[in-house]
Amino acid sequence: MWEHLKTKRDREGKSKIKTWEKKRRELSKKFLPSHYYQDSFIQLQNLRQKNFFVEEYTREFEKLMMKCDIHEREEQTIARCHGGLNIDVAHPVQLQQYWSLNDVIRLAMRVEKHLPKKHSYRKFFPH
Repeated sequence: MWEHLKTKRDREGKSKIKTWEKKRRELSKKFLPSHYYQDSFIQLQNLRQKNFFVEEYTREFEKLMMKCDIHEREEQTIARCHGGLNIDVAHPVQLQQYWSLNDVIRLAMRVEKHLPKKHSYRKFFPH
């Protein structure tokens, strides 16, 4: 497929692709549906911990951040991630000091471990 794209560009008199960013953009245009990024942004915007364990929630959060190709200040990413946590995890985390997204995730996992059993989340794996 990549060879075909290179041949087609050469045939059309277009310049060679020399950067990874340009290659990624061209392959995305060819192979991703036009609504891919919009759908990914909507999924990220609506992501909530709900029945996920913190570890599962953050895995899905990080996957969607990569799919959306978001480049933002870490404070914004922290706020976005924190905003999706269940309230019984988010409130104790907010009372602690943290400097990075990894700090927030570690704190959230520690808080979750200390929740009473009646508040523990059932295992739920997204498909």
